Amino acid sequence: MKKIAVIGLGLIGGSLALELKKTSWATIYGIDK
Repeated sequence: MKKIAVIGLGLIGGSLALELKKTSWATIYGIDK
């Protein structure tokens, strides 16, 4: 199982994480600074 770390600022990072969830089987960890 892949693991993808998404580091972003607010909504940009959140939107990116949601798009990746739709298009991949990877587990996604969001880090919001």
